[in-house]
Amino acid sequence: MEQNTIQTENILLITPSEWDMILKKEKLVVFQNEISEKLKQEINNYAPETIYLKDIDTGEILGEATSYLIFYLLYDFEKERGYRKDSNFEGVVKERNDALRYLYNEWCYMKSLKPNPNEGWFKSKKFSKYLDHIGWGSNYAVFIHEVIKY
Repeated sequence: MEQNTIQTENILLITPSEWDMILKKEKLVVFQNEISEKLKQEINNYAPETIYLKDIDTGEILGEATSYLIFYLLYDFEKERGYRKDSNFEGVVKERNDALRYLYNEWCYMKSLKPNPNEGWFKSKKFSKYLDHIGWGSNYAVFIHEVIKY
């Protein structure tokens, strides 16, 4: 039943620690193994969508957020099926790089830092610590803004 709900609604399942980071505006992106078909249509579309944030343990709707950007990263898919070099690989690498670059720029803005084009996200030790703190990976990266707590 839970899987069907996720497929048809704009719901992201999050842990209590993720919710705390979201409320503190530390976590700007939510990673999900699966998202609704409606959200899949919005990948890289820059179209605002209202998304409901649901506690993964209790099933309680904690709040809502607006998402402007969704990336398809395929991390969990690779783990399940094994790594294969095929025609999609180059596109996946670009998608992951774009997601990281976008998160780096958002993180710089959040910290009132100017993005350093010579350093970039891949050389920044502070940004690497941030990634370790929020976690990184899964099939989909859903960037969220304008969070409303219920």
